[in-house]
Amino acid sequence: MVVEQRDGDGVGSTPHTKLVCLDLAGTTVGDSAMVERAFAEAIATQGIVPGTGAYARAMVHVHRSRGRPELDIFRAIFPGNEAQAQAANLTFQRAYAGVIERSGLIPLPGTVEALEKLRGVGIKVALLSSFNRNTLSRILDVLEWTDKLDLALSPEDAGRGRPWPDMILTEIGRAHV
Repeated sequence: MVVEQRDGDGVGSTPHTKLVCLDLAGTTVGDSAMVERAFAEAIATQGIVPGTGAYARAMVHVHRSRGRPELDIFRAIFPGNEAQAQAANLTFQRAYAGVIERSGLIPLPGTVEALEKLRGVGIKVALLSSFNRNTLSRILDVLEWTDKLDLALSPEDAGRGRPWPDMILTEIGRAHV
């Protein structure tokens, strides 16, 4: 998402981009296999193992729900069992952290250059993620991106994640645009 401000009356005026909001997974970092592995490990700890129909259904739900907060995904996989959803979510966080610590993360081609160019011309750059705050912070540390962004928000920072616009609206407010 790009937030622009126009000079003058808005008719025939020139827009000036003030803020660019980017997604993390799949837009700036290609980590789908790592995320899928962490989800598989998390649901396996709750008794849903590969090779079963329940596993296939759970992973279809994971794929269809990408971009939503992990806890919301686990709540849908384990409806009515908050303890099980919370346990799976904790396992996911640990599994994903372990994967990125072992394997690292690589930005998609051109991402770092684009971030630097945007900030170099005075455009604020914000990152959106469905990961919780702790996982997002680890990712930013592994990528060494804390100095490349003006903002990085998780659903916890905004109150709700996707599909609601809360993260983008929070970024706009925090960026003062």
